[in-house]
Parts: sequence; structure tokens; C-alpha cells
Amino acid sequence: MRVAHTGAATPLASLEDDVATAARIGADGLEIWAPKLGPALERGGPAALAALLRRHRVAVVSLAPVPDVLFRDPGGLEETAERVHRLSELARALGATWIVLTPGERPDGADERDVQHEARATLSRLAQISERYDVGLALTPDSRPRAAVRTLAAAAALLELARRPALALAPDTFHLYAAGSSPDELKACRPRQLALLRLADAPADVEPGSLRDAHRLPPGEGVVPIDRVLALVRELGAEPPAVVPVAPREHGDPSEWARRLRDQAQALARGAPPVRPRR
Repeated sequence: MRVAHTGAATPLASLEDDVATAARIGADGLEIWAPKLGPALERGGPAALAALLRRHRVAVVSLAPVPDVLFRDPGGLEETAERVHRLSELARALGATWIVLTPGERPDGADERDVQHEARATLSRLAQISERYDVGLALTPDSRPRAAVRTLAAAAALLELARRPALALAPDTFHLYAAGSSPDELKACRPRQLALLRLADAPADVEPGSLRDAHRLPPGEGVVPIDRVLALVRELGAEPPAVVPVAPREHGDPSEWARRLRDQAQALARGAPPVRPRR
């Protein structure tokens, strides 16, 4: 399994530092964490960033995230479309394949038909933008109680409704577990729909419905059936890259943290026993 480094795992590091970390640990690419893009582009622009990536021989896998894309007001929708346009242009310049989207929350009174109507219209519009640049959009279900898209099955159904070639999925094992989404929902996915895997574990002593991002653990240190997810992905014949968006709870060497995340994810993919959680 290919495991790329994600800037979400090293939140205090700059984008330039993330590039160096990916190169240092021999990661299978880099997911650029979008909040770090602004400062990096101000320091040197897209050309300087592309040159840095070439110098370190680091390929960009994805840019993430574009948050809360559904149920925006007209001004918010235009803002989201413009952001997808800018990131798609940058992704093509950097050689990235995917932009990761999160769905956002559904408004009071909205039912599944409203979600389907909204997602079909909005995702189709955003995909039309990214397709101009040969860049895909990968939707990540969100476990928040009011999230518009909580499960993998719901996300896959929306892709079928939108029917745009640029649309795919980026399942996050932490959010799927927190939302009560079964790994077996992967069986209904087509291999090409799996753009990226986002691997994170969850503690046993917190109820799934009470989990928040601060509870994320490295793969193998909790109760999320990540090994089952990886096995089902293999059965589908899909080979998406993976990232491990888990931030450290203590300050330390970002390269060592990134290496630990990569190694534990690869160990699960090889069928090694889970890691005993650190106390």
C-alpha cells in the first residue's frame, strides 16, 4: 500500500517543511493541506513550490480540503466554486490528481431527497470546473450528527446521481466508524470510485457518536476495523493511495511522527497485529 504524507498530520509545520518530511521518510507522495497553501504561495508562488517539489522528488497526491461544499447560500456557493477553480489550476500545475471535499451540514428540515437534489447540482457544477484541468474531486463522508453525507453508502449513491467522471470517494476510517458506517459498504463501490483512503483509529473508551477529531489515533491503536477496510479494498481490486491525518498530541520531531504513522498503516496493510495503544 502506498502511504503519502499529509500536512494534516503535522499541523505546526509549514508546507515547505511538509515537503522535506515527505522526502526524508520516503513517503509515497504528499497531500498538501490547503490551509498551508496561502503562506507558501505568498513566499514564492506556484513556480517556486513546483520547483521545491521537483528538488525533493516529491509527488503531490492531493490537495485538501475544500470544506462544507453543500447547502451553501448563493454567495457561499460562488466562493466554493472559485476555490475549486483555483485549487484545480494549482493541482494541475503541481501534478496532483485529487482535491478532497467535505460535505458540510444539512439545514434544519432537510431530508434525504433534499440532500440528493443539492448534491447532484453542486457536485456536478464543481466537477465541471475540475474536469477542465483533468483533476478529480474526492468526497469524504463526515460523521458529525448534522452532516449532509455521513456514510460511505450515502456518498456512493450521490456519485451515481451526479454521474460526473471527476467525482470519487475519499473514505475516512475514523469518520466512518463514528457514523456507524459498515466497512462492508465498500462492496457496493466500484474500484475507480476509490480515490484516496484516509486512515485513522479511534479509542475504545469513547462512544462512536461522541467522537471528535481530537480523538483520532494512529492506525492500529484503537478499535476501528482498518484492517477489514484494507482487505475489502484489495478484494475490489482498487489500489488507492492512503494518508494518515492524525495530529500528534505532543510536540516532537514531525519526521519521526510522520514515519510512525506511515509504518503503522503499512503494518496493518501487511496483516500485522494492531499496535498496543500507548498510555
